[in-house]
Amino acid sequence: EPNGLILDPNLTDPTAGGPTLAPALVDQVEQNPDLVNTINQNPTLVNAINQNPDFIPLCEQQPELPEVINENPQIINVIIQNPIIINVMGDNPGLINVIQQNPVIVNAMGENPNLVNVIQQNPIIINVMGENPNLVNVIQQNPVIVNAIGDNPNLVNVIQQNPVIVNAMGENPNLVNVIQQNP
Repeated sequence: EPNGLILDPNLTDPTAGGPTLAPALVDQVEQNPDLVNTINQNPTLVNAINQNPDFIPLCEQQPELPEVINENPQIINVIIQNPIIINVMGDNPGLINVIQQNPVIVNAMGENPNLVNVIQQNPIIINVMGENPNLVNVIQQNPVIVNAIGDNPNLVNVIQQNPVIVNAMGENPNLVNVIQQNP
């Protein structure tokens, strides 16, 4: 191998009893040493890649992604549960930066799969989460915010213009219900 980094042989050997990468994908994966390194450390990533081969080119477009997964392996479960996240990351490179700054968003996406859909429909929320990391914590504590944003996309603009609303929603979760009933 030109780069010297190859997959753990157990990951290409179906008799090894663990997760194995589809043979057709091995060459593609081995062209990306960072991805190989991440897979070797997190073998369950193989399952996500088998289901979603688009993940491999995504790692080419966003070379920091394998490292982000190393730091936050729970992303793998979120990808397996909700493969649409691969498209969302592909369309919105900023999401990976937000994950790097605030890994709790991964847990929020895992606990509330609708968050991924809302991000897809309102990508501006990624910038807002980047500017206002507390939004991620509030979303995790109060998942109904995600539905409120889904129902009222304009809420994202309101939050962006008035970041103090995020703290208010965090301190008074009922505020979200009020916003949802009276947009």
